[in-house]
Amino acid sequence: MAYYMKAEPVDSILDAQRAGHRGAFKFWKKDTAPDGQVDGLTFICPGCGEVGGLNFAPGGWTWDGNRESPTCSPSILHDKAVCGWHGFLTDGEFRSVQ
Repeated sequence: MAYYMKAEPVDSILDAQRAGHRGAFKFWKKDTAPDGQVDGLTFICPGCGEVGGLNFAPGGWTWDGNRESPTCSPSILHDKAVCGWHGFLTDGEFRSVQ
């Protein structure tokens, strides 16, 4: 059964995980990246509550540039060894396909 969960930006992904805040996310950048550049996104999996990540490097995920309600592509498949959650981050919502 598919479901939707609001994706919410947080200051600390680890604090969000400790609080059980599934759907939380935080953008990250490499130390050498120019100001304003975003290299990826870390999130709390809506399925299992563990940390996952998306890399925006060439060959990775794309991001629409919206920091509050991001859309990333392609779909996200969280580590099958953890929970195997599969879905999309679209318009600021995690949307499962299962």
